[in-house]
Amino acid sequence: MEVYQAVAPGTRMGFSHTKPIFVVDNLADLRGAAAGIVTLPVQIDWTPAHSYDLAEPVRIRTMYETVLREAGSEAEIAQFIARDLLIEHWSELNLPMFVEDAWEAFHPELRRASIPSEHAVVPHDAPITESWVAYPSLGRSPRAGSPGRVDRTVILSRALHAAVEPYVLADWERAREIMLRNIAKQIPRARSPLARGWLSEWEDAIRRGPEAVIDLSRLEGEHGNDLRQMTPLAGVLPFEIQRKIALELPRNES
Repeated sequence: MEVYQAVAPGTRMGFSHTKPIFVVDNLADLRGAAAGIVTLPVQIDWTPAHSYDLAEPVRIRTMYETVLREAGSEAEIAQFIARDLLIEHWSELNLPMFVEDAWEAFHPELRRASIPSEHAVVPHDAPITESWVAYPSLGRSPRAGSPGRVDRTVILSRALHAAVEPYVLADWERAREIMLRNIAKQIPRARSPLARGWLSEWEDAIRRGPEAVIDLSRLEGEHGNDLRQMTPLAGVLPFEIQRKIALELPRNES
């Protein structure tokens, strides 16, 4: 499937938002070599060192990072990535957060593999298969510089958070476990004091219960937008509902 990067509230749309990455529908489709020397085509890797010895873990990781970022189709990913090697090295890959989140959203076994065992608070058979961090192209490429793009992203974020409220109330234990695991994953990435503060606010709300989480998700103003950008609620709302909301939300055209 073809996936585009969402535009975060308060940021401008750039080239990275118009260039899709590709995610296979099934990890079993990944049939790349598991040993030997692999040479990537120039459309994926144009550097002089585009041959990779799969006996060297560092070279495996470099190759996989390149393919996941630069492949132009699912077929190219399936040709060069091996399922077992991807799972084995996933937690060590240095990928843009958007790429990592897109793959983990559609393949939760990768999400589980990337969480240190001391933070793995959700059972391995938990039905966590969705995220709204990334979602498939809705039939067309985003257009750089489209007026109102950021405003639409804010509206979409609010709509998704409003839609998730009944799921938080209906099964608080499941929602709580998902949120705690998401926060455990986000903490190592939160390098700024502001980001760590937003995560602390979510943690405090989780400790106080579902009503506190909902109140925080409804917060108005720029601070509310910042909190929703760091939301731990990804995975609570079923993906089909996320997609329906995104499809029904009017798009700005010009």
